[in-house]
Amino acid sequence: MITIDFFRCEQGQIDSCSWDDAFERFPSTGISVPDQSALSSLSEALTGDASYPVKCLPMAVGPIYELSSDLVVAIRRSDAESMKDAGVRWAQLKPWNEFEINPMDLAGFLLELRTLVDSHGGPHSSIFVWMEPNDQRGP
Repeated sequence: MITIDFFRCEQGQIDSCSWDDAFERFPSTGISVPDQSALSSLSEALTGDASYPVKCLPMAVGPIYELSSDLVVAIRRSDAESMKDAGVRWAQLKPWNEFEINPMDLAGFLLELRTLVDSHGGPHSSIFVWMEPNDQRGP
């Protein structure tokens, strides 16, 4: 399992942050996933598109990723019931379908992610993704 943390801030604010700094300064949520393919299946569960939903932003502190605007919009438009349904869909997709995962646990994370997306941020704020340093390989 790898840990993926999601932060809401502006790129200029996160450019020179360490993970510890970002965690203390910005609204965040996180999840442990089997591997990075869980991000593609998250996109598929919420948008129907299994494209890898993050782009790498090489930074001085290491690679940081930005969540795609399509996925952010899909999250923002979802209500609690649709997040619950997305958690069930996500649990049925790889890599989760190889594990005994409670779909409501995934739905709970999705509700936290929705709260993060909806949290107050500046006009140029985005959702940034930080993965465990030993697992920052792209797809």
